[in-house]
Amino acid sequence: VDRHPDTPPAMAKADLHAIDMSQPDSPEMVAELMHHMETVGFLLLKNIPGYDEARFFEACKALHAVPPELKRTLYLSKDAPENSNHYRGYQPFKPNDPSHKEFLDMGLPSEMVAESEKCYPLYEETPGAPGGPNGPYGWIWAELHTVQSLWHHLSIRLMRLLAC
Repeated sequence: VDRHPDTPPAMAKADLHAIDMSQPDSPEMVAELMHHMETVGFLLLKNIPGYDEARFFEACKALHAVPPELKRTLYLSKDAPENSNHYRGYQPFKPNDPSHKEFLDMGLPSEMVAESEKCYPLYEETPGAPGGPNGPYGWIWAELHTVQSLWHHLSIRLMRLLAC
């Protein structure tokens, strides 16, 4: 059984088979996906083409290391009234918040949204990297958008395979 090297000991007992996504689509892959969805209820995937987990993890760590005054430019307007974004942006950690997390809520890039849907508020643009795409944090946004696109296309592939 393939396991991530950082698997906690309590999870080491789980007998999950990772589905190799580098393989071409086939009836065998469809059967494997269906079996997992019908018996386990979720999927453990490996070898996703183009996905570099180490680089993505570095981008996530770098995002959280952005200085607070620059992160504030990404906050939602409810947390920073000077910002115009209402739905997409950075959610800071808040004491006593039940989620106990901070995160960047990214929407789809506008080129992936149908013209007929761009009028809806949830499709607002995600704030860009502080300092712009060529600034010191631009690589973080580039990596986040790359991974978002990979996961989007992987999701479509999985839905297509499961709909067979």
